[in-house]
Amino acid sequence: MSNSNTHILIAISCLALLLIFLMYKKIAARKKNILPAEGGNIDDSPNVALNSQKPENKTLTLQERIELSWKFLYNITEVILNKFSKEDVIQVNKCGQVLFENGVRYEHVVDLAMPQVKSHTQTVEQEQSKGKKALGV
Repeated sequence: MSNSNTHILIAISCLALLLIFLMYKKIAARKKNILPAEGGNIDDSPNVALNSQKPENKTLTLQERIELSWKFLYNITEVILNKFSKEDVIQVNKCGQVLFENGVRYEHVVDLAMPQVKSHTQTVEQEQSKGKKALGV
């Protein structure tokens, strides 16, 4: 009888500790979200200037997208090649020249609309359905 009472007391104390922890976590989260009162002595004029600017919803033309994507491609290529030694860069350039001479061409595709996936679960489901279609299931 006392053994079962001990188990019950341990279970109740664990639940009480869990509730205290959850309440502490909730209170700590609220304190993080509290903003300073108006008229406080905090000088946040640079932040006010940054926050008052409205984001521009500028849509890029196809030509601008192409130019920006090529610029990104060249910049990332330079960054990657700068991480290698001079000998490796020379070897990569030689390999690229051989590929070019054998008719290999790079096709840079800029989509008008980028596909967006709502969640990781949806991505996994799409990949699984593609796999099932490929297997003919």
